[in-house]
Amino acid sequence: MSGRHEDRAPKVREAAEGGPRDEALREAAAGGPRDEALRGAAAGGPRDEALRGAAAGGAAVVSIRPVQPADLPQVWEMIGGLAEFERMTDILTGSRDRLHKLLFEEPRAFFGQVAEVPGGRLVGYALYHFTWSSFRTNQRMWLEDLFVQEAARGTGAGEALMRAFAADALARGCHRVDWHVLEWNPARAFYERLGARRSDDGMLQYGLDAAGMKRLLERD
Repeated sequence: MSGRHEDRAPKVREAAEGGPRDEALREAAAGGPRDEALRGAAAGGPRDEALRGAAAGGAAVVSIRPVQPADLPQVWEMIGGLAEFERMTDILTGSRDRLHKLLFEEPRAFFGQVAEVPGGRLVGYALYHFTWSSFRTNQRMWLEDLFVQEAARGTGAGEALMRAFAADALARGCHRVDWHVLEWNPARAFYERLGARRSDDGMLQYGLDAAGMKRLLERD
């Protein structure tokens, strides 16, 4: 959700089950093909068939753990896949090095979890960060990205990542978690199955991009 306050309309960086291209791109919380280890999932190679077969047989083939520096090459590839899925590659202007700083240099701006299958291949990830409430004077957690590639569809990786995200948020003292979802994203049904509900509190989100901020400063 994962989440997206961006240069354009607010949106989430998740993909989920359902939908024509989405089915090929997601799982019970996402999908999106990326290179041989990540991108080639869409091609449905032998490893992917074995992964799906193990999941169908009830085997626990996916494990969730906190993201580590060595995971960054695969995570960055999946971020590229997510940008393609959300048709937002034009604003994919960051870098793997900057993501490393956000995740691992103090004070940390991002926290993350990855979904891993035997052999060390990553098939999904979640990135999230704090937001704050002045009324409660307490932290909340914002799910920026939730992504599971096609090869892991049906393994429960999406729900496992959401559970790890919620557990970490509770452990860090958060009273709430939130995220954006693109209106056309079938992930909405996935989140609702997990108990999440759309916020209908009458609040509308506004924002300024860098050009808008500069224009504001130039006003007489």
